[in-house]
Parts: sequence; C-alpha cells; structure tokens
Amino acid sequence: MQLAKGATCGPHCYSLAVSLRNFAAGPHTVACWSGHAGQFDSYSTSTQTSSGCSYGHPHDTVWVVVEGHRSNTVTW
Repeated sequence: MQLAKGATCGPHCYSLAVSLRNFAAGPHTVACWSGHAGQFDSYSTSTQTSSGCSYGHPHDTVWVVVEGHRSNTVTW
C-alpha cells in the first residue's frame, strides 16, 4: 500500500491518494489518520487506487490504515 498527496482541494488541502497492492478483490475500508487529529475520516473502496479523504493542515503527518495494515507516512 502506498500513500501520496493527490489533487489539491484548497489552500494547503490535498486529497490522500491511496494505492492498494496485494489486497484481495472486494471492498476495503480505508481509515485516514493524522498526527494532529487522530482518525479523521474513513471510506470504503473496491478499487486499487482511491482518494476518499482530504487533509489541509500544513506540517502535519498523515497515513491510512486498511485491514490493520498502515501505509507510509506523508508530511503535509
């Protein structure tokens, strides 16, 4: 699983671009986390690439958790 900044959604705001690799086909719940706010959103996806969360706090860290697996951490 890989996390990166996605499309911009406002000043300092970007979507979280999530790429799932080596996950079984079917729906998966993506939980979005930050160092500042803890878990701030979640969504379900059945695609390998998705961007259901966005975040806009500069100098914070974000990551996602899918089925107990944590992604890399990205500094905003």
